Amino acid sequence: MMQNEHFALEAHPGAATLYVTGAVSVPALLRAMRHCEGLPTETLLLRVDLSAAEPLDQGTLRVLWHSLRRWREVRGAVTRVSPPPGTHNFVTEALHAPCRTMTRRAHFARMLTRRR
Repeated sequence: MMQNEHFALEAHPGAATLYVTGAVSVPALLRAMRHCEGLPTETLLLRVDLSAAEPLDQGTLRVLWHSLRRWREVRGAVTRVSPPPGTHNFVTEALHAPCRTMTRRAHFARMLTRRR
């Protein structure tokens, strides 16, 4: 397990979890994602647990979405994000993020709104 000031990365064969705590800055988030990029190629699931983090500002949230999209595309893998508590507009922010990276829930919510 790799630990940093606000991040801990736990890896198992095939999956990893990035735990985020406290306030998160864009440079710190990018450092943490670089550690995720260094995971073995067999790691095909990355879970990001934001349950102990403070709510992310719009810029940090977009960097997170972009970083996760890139991680998925390079590996052909899957990512899951657990939002911070009290962030009820987390999915809405993901829908409007320009990089089109979103949680599965947001993806299906968007599909449903397009059908109406």
